[in-house]
Formats: sequence, structure tokens, C-alpha cells
Amino acid sequence: MTESKVRTLILGFDGGDPAVFAAFDMPFLEQLLADGKLVTMNEDLLTRGWSEIVTGQTAEATGGLYFRPITGEKAPKLVIKYSQREMFANPAPELDGFAVSGGGGGIGKIDGLPEGYCFPKSIEEHLLAENYEFDVRLSTMAESTFADFVRRVEEVVDSNVRTLERLTKAVPTDVTFMCLRPTTGLQYLARHDIEQAALAKAEGREPAGNAALLKKHYAFLDEQIRKTFEAVKPDRFVLAADHGTAPYR
Repeated sequence: MTESKVRTLILGFDGGDPAVFAAFDMPFLEQLLADGKLVTMNEDLLTRGWSEIVTGQTAEATGGLYFRPITGEKAPKLVIKYSQREMFANPAPELDGFAVSGGGGGIGKIDGLPEGYCFPKSIEEHLLAENYEFDVRLSTMAESTFADFVRRVEEVVDSNVRTLERLTKAVPTDVTFMCLRPTTGLQYLARHDIEQAALAKAEGREPAGNAALLKKHYAFLDEQIRKTFEAVKPDRFVLAADHGTAPYR
């Protein structure tokens, strides 16, 4: 890559929701949103969001569905091909640059660095050097407290960003796509606490309990976003989400 080429960063937030981010103090992200343009997309509820973002095609073309339709007939080959495990996990696509597969799509715990989860194979040394972790789920943790879950989410996100910092130096690219997934687990588990944090912010007081832990976490996430931008140094950027979240009423 030459210095004259335009660098583009596409930063994804699994379950990213502007209302959730607005509940917390995230000055770096707030400035990015102020500098950019918010586009609301009309999407269906069946296409897997990241599959569509990466390929530019809906499930009609890729078979990347959240749920397989019940038709009484044998599932189409494309739906089988793009199963939850295969679509986001293995093998990593071969491309001009580097690729590290994700741990989403219903994938359980991934230990170490399985064969085929990154391309080219030579970048394995960078992932191992930074103790790269694919994902974390509360169901796969030995601990079970909310504070422990927050700690593990931050450890995984930190490993993701540190690895990206290292890879962008080793393998320069014109376009960088990265998805920060672990935080969405906190959103699913603690949406009520997020609502309490938003209320506390609106009333000008400090949140308590889990909401206070979430405030610290989103400050941490804002810092990781800043580090990502400093590592890539993009000339232009896109912030994307595969879906939003909403409190259960």
C-alpha cells in the first residue's frame, strides 16, 4: 500500500445502538458521530446482519439466515453452507491482506487458535503474542458474577484491539473491517441497568450498582475505539451495527 491511497476503517458494533451509547459518557465516539452522518437502514429480521454487511447481499443470495424457514422441504444448499458455525468461524477467507475469523453466530467457547481461523497463517504469531481471544459468553465462564463478566468482556476487547494495532503495522491495508462483539453480551444481560444509567445521566447524578460498572465499561470501550482509530489512521470511516437492542416491555 502506498501512502497516497485512501485508508478506510469500517468499525462494527454487534448489537450497537445509539440509545445505549447515549446513556454513557463516550466523548471520542460522540465526536465521530457528530462528524459523520447517521443513516437509518430498513432491514429485514431474517438476514444475518454481519453476513449482509460483509458481502453486501441479503440472505436470498447468501443463505445467511438467523433462522431457517420451515417449509416442509429439504433446506436449500446455501442455507446449509452458511450455517451459524461456518459463516463466522472457519475457514478465514483468503484475501489480499489479512483476516481473523469471528466467534459470533452462536459459536461457543474457542480456546487457543484453531487451524484455519486466520489468513495468512503467518499472522498467527501476532495473535499468539497478544493472547488474542475470539469472544466471551457468560455461559462459558467459570465465574458467574456481573463484575466478572464485565472484566472478561474488557479483557477480550483489549486483546482484539491490541492485535489489530499489531497487524496494521505488519500487514498494511487500504480497508480495515473490525467488529467489536463482546459488549453486546452486557447489553443483553443488563438492559435494565442501562436504562437506569440513562436516567441517572439525565438527572445529573452518578449511577449505582451494575449501572456504575457499565459506566466504567463504556468509558473503557470509548478508549478502545480511540486506539483503533489511532492504529488505522483512516481518511474515512463507517460505523456499523448488525442490529439494535431494545428493553423488554
